Amino acid sequence: MPELRITEGRRLLQHSDLPIVDVSVACGFVSPSHFSKCYTAYFGNSPSKEIRHGYVKSSR
Repeated sequence: MPELRITEGRRLLQHSDLPIVDVSVACGFVSPSHFSKCYTAYFGNSPSKEIRHGYVKSSR
């Protein structure tokens, strides 16, 4: 699993206002759904769920 890309994605979600699609591209994932799948497997929650619950900053 691409831990560095996933943790960088979380950092971007926490510290920027980039939407998930832009974060996934910036971290080198082929699609937002692949990023979400890997993110969920690594952190236990999907990026959108973490955004809804306020664990990360991005609102898009």
